[in-house]
Amino acid sequence: MLNLIKTNANTAFPGCYFYGRWLSTGQENYTTNLGAGFFCHAVKPTKIDLYFIRQTTPQVVAWRVNNRPFHREVISDKPITLYLAAATNLQVVMSGNTDQANVWTNTAGFSLIAINSSEPLLAVKPGGPRFTFIGDSITAGCWVAGKTPAIDYRAETSYAALTAEYFGALDQRIAYSAAGICRPGQGHVPSALDFYNKINSTTMCPVPASDLIIINLGTNDWRLEQVQVKRAFAKLLDNLCHQFSRSRLVILISFSQRCAPTIRQVGRHYQVQIIETSAWNLTYTDQVHLDQNGSQMAAQCLVAALQHKFKFLQ
Repeated sequence: MLNLIKTNANTAFPGCYFYGRWLSTGQENYTTNLGAGFFCHAVKPTKIDLYFIRQTTPQVVAWRVNNRPFHREVISDKPITLYLAAATNLQVVMSGNTDQANVWTNTAGFSLIAINSSEPLLAVKPGGPRFTFIGDSITAGCWVAGKTPAIDYRAETSYAALTAEYFGALDQRIAYSAAGICRPGQGHVPSALDFYNKINSTTMCPVPASDLIIINLGTNDWRLEQVQVKRAFAKLLDNLCHQFSRSRLVILISFSQRCAPTIRQVGRHYQVQIIETSAWNLTYTDQVHLDQNGSQMAAQCLVAALQHKFKFLQ
């Protein structure tokens, strides 16, 4: 369960704390990352209208109050209207999109242009550590509930989200569908070496400050020459180790075990903690993507592994 504490608003939207990677222009908050979102607190009974720009491909937003189950709504031309009771915490998550959305060279990400509230809001955030997950569609939360794009995505209940929630951590997601260590993703997204520190083709957006960085890549690189994968993964780890010398880095071996020997070899060379996953009893939507039960089991196994490796998480 997330224990939220008071904080300051960190964009132009008053009373809201945005997490994950966002571009804030003052008139708009924009992200290309599933799992990005924001928190706020209503002191009094409050009506909130969330205004998004409707894209040409479907997008889904999830929201919940006071750690209760999530509700989901497809973005349309109308605002998403929420009615909050007094003393209510609200979490809003960018939950689903489609592979056809050109999030990298166009502006087909999530674009929030207004938050209108009948009463002032207070910014809140999780009081625990800061986790950053770097990965592909599995980490993003795609295909968790079925095989319908956007509608069956569940960024809010992916294994990454559930792991962060267990530790009361801030969940910072950098993950794109079909992307890999070397393989480009959908939506014109490049490979991880190029997307990890950018939010689109023209805008740098560094990895947020993190206590723990969890890397889960390799599923989409299995058809490529492993020499190429090894070289690119070494460059990615080298960059992260230098940029985040005070952060703890963890490699999560891909659940499919694809590219595992290569990833394991590079991780050992850089003395990065490695979490093996071959013994995890996971279930899938399509033999690759975790379903909801598989996401929950993966989170349970990952929580146990992290607690075993890091005293600050025990």
